[in-house]
Amino acid sequence: MSNLLLTFWKSMSDDWARVTGAMMPYAGPIAPAGYIFANGNARSRTQYAALFQALCPQFTGTTTSGSSTITNVSVDYSAELLVGYPVSMAGVPNGATVTAMTATTITISSAATVTASSIAGSICPWGQGDNSTTFGIPDMRGEFPRGLDRGRGIDLNRKLGVAQGGTTISMAANKVSAITGADTTTGSVGGAALSDDAGVTYTNYAVRIRNVAVNWIIKT
Repeated sequence: MSNLLLTFWKSMSDDWARVTGAMMPYAGPIAPAGYIFANGNARSRTQYAALFQALCPQFTGTTTSGSSTITNVSVDYSAELLVGYPVSMAGVPNGATVTAMTATTITISSAATVTASSIAGSICPWGQGDNSTTFGIPDMRGEFPRGLDRGRGIDLNRKLGVAQGGTTISMAANKVSAITGADTTTGSVGGAALSDDAGVTYTNYAVRIRNVAVNWIIKT
């Protein structure tokens, strides 16, 4: 490989590694400077302010006591697949989630408890922490990542940060007799019919590729 091409790829990887919120596998036992382990621990919103803004979309809006609609929302997130995620905002009950969005409103699952305008808020796909001083980050311990479907139709009904269980293949007489768990399939696998053979005891095999354990780190 030419030195020019090597320089290009090094530049690309360096730029990607500098993006706040970018995750990568890491072989070392201690997270390097500028990174933390993606272990799901709640982190300080002030100490990790850039990461908080990267993971939790920010906005300002108006709350009305007794109303479940935040109005005058400053940023249009209506196309960003954020329904169902926690909202962190003064006057919004802890645990309230987004139920609907328009260009200027956010409807939440619990009514606001105060009336106020231009209040800072955030939507936290990885958890809102204590709803005031901390926020959640991804927990990649023991997990494989998978690209979010975003309407493609390959992995339906998934949202950012939602875990998916494993798939189990049941075998009988050297043929696939059933598939259970995530990504359940109908039809056939490798020409073997997928059907229940009453009275036959199956041996289950977890679907897992060969792998080596590494640490996942996230840029702060």
